[in-house]
Formats: sequence, C-alpha cells, structure tokens
Amino acid sequence: MIRKKLKACLIVWIAIYPALLSLQYLFAEQLAQLSLPLRSLILTGVLVPLMVLALISFWTWVFGRLGRLKKNNS
Repeated sequence: MIRKKLKACLIVWIAIYPALLSLQYLFAEQLAQLSLPLRSLILTGVLVPLMVLALISFWTWVFGRLGRLKKNNS
C-alpha cells in the first residue's frame, strides 16, 4: 500500500516539476508583471489540466513499461 502511494507521489513529482519550470521559464517576463495570487492562479489553471489529461497518464505508462521490462529481464 505504501509502496503504491510512494510510486504515485514520484510520478506526480516527475510530471509537475519540469512542467512548472518550463512554464515559468517560457513566460517569466509576462508572469513577473502579475501579483503572486494571479500568477499562481494562471499557473495552476494551466498545470492542473495538463497533469490530469496528459502528464500523469504518460508517466504512469512509462513506469508501467519499465516495471514490465524489469520483470521480463529477471
């Protein structure tokens, strides 16, 4: 049970960290002009759907494939 939760945490972190850094890098100038609450609203408004609709599924698939490859090579 704990192992599955740790794997889920790792998948979420692997998905969100580069996505957040990329958005902040690409839109740094535009975001810098906004207040912190508005900046956070915009970033979460983009990141949450991106995470739910694409990134979590993608990284779950990658980890599943890696797990199957590891089992096949054992």
